[in-house]
Amino acid sequence: MQNPEIAQQAGDTLKKVTAAAKGKARYEGERLIEEARDEARGFAVERRDIAASYVTDVAEALDTATQILNERGRARSARYVRRAAEELQQFGDRVNRQDVGRWLGEIEAFARTQPLLFFGGAFLLGYAAVRFLGGNDRADGSAPLEATEADILDPESGFERMGT
Repeated sequence: MQNPEIAQQAGDTLKKVTAAAKGKARYEGERLIEEARDEARGFAVERRDIAASYVTDVAEALDTATQILNERGRARSARYVRRAAEELQQFGDRVNRQDVGRWLGEIEAFARTQPLLFFGGAFLLGYAAVRFLGGNDRADGSAPLEATEADILDPESGFERMGT
């Protein structure tokens, strides 16, 4: 009888195909994870550089303000502004020297140990970024709604009265 042999061969073939599919899926998964890490690293480096550049620009603007204050006889104020400029410049230098790989590793470790906090925090951070950084852009191109003093005082405007 060949039925047991055929069944055995089919079972062996199925095991081989399953093992090959499992290996390929694992390889593709690891490749996608590495690709995502590389993209995240590139994004983080880009954002780090932008942040460091912005902080440096603000420090330079404060240096210019220091010069103007000194020219106008405001030496005391100039000292405070100069100190703020120095602190910002040091902060910008620290940001620029950050090892993005280590930073991302710490984030990944936190995400693995505290996934709910990580994804909840990511959601809130994304919401805050959209709400506060991009809050003036509307999809239809119109200006954002703003309440004027007359709107606030007028109960028919739809805005609730503020204060009392």
